[in-house]
Amino acid sequence: MEKRKIENIKDVKEAELLYFEVTKEEVINRNYKRLLESLQVLSKAGKYSREKLMLVFYGYDNDEREIYTIPEIRDFVKEIYERYSYIFYFLTSIDNNRTIIYACLNDCELFKQENSNKVALRIIPNKAIQERTTIEMLKYGVGQDDLLETRRILFTLI
Repeated sequence: MEKRKIENIKDVKEAELLYFEVTKEEVINRNYKRLLESLQVLSKAGKYSREKLMLVFYGYDNDEREIYTIPEIRDFVKEIYERYSYIFYFLTSIDNNRTIIYACLNDCELFKQENSNKVALRIIPNKAIQERTTIEMLKYGVGQDDLLETRRILFTLI
């Protein structure tokens, strides 16, 4: 599999959705380089990057656990969050991607739905994560002159 990163602002502007796969190898080796470089481009693209990033983890297809319950993925997301606490500005809501990544930072309760293999998720918010996310998202939104949309994203998240 070719490991790609988001290269430039022009690509961000033209894309409807930026699908970014973090490999299991990157997670295990705590190799953040490719994702951090891509987040840097998204940060520079500002409003053009709003809700365009779908962040997925490749190599866990045979793992029955949900992404937000896998300790090494949770640790990986926490490290990225430390550097880009406003990452949720970039994340899409498609397939609950933003919520799944947010769940990696918080405690969760899983409920198996009756007569189904589906699992319902309840996020138990960490107050410090909530507060930091709110502050950093609003700060980023103001800097992009995109406060209204940033608030909308926050309301869907927190």
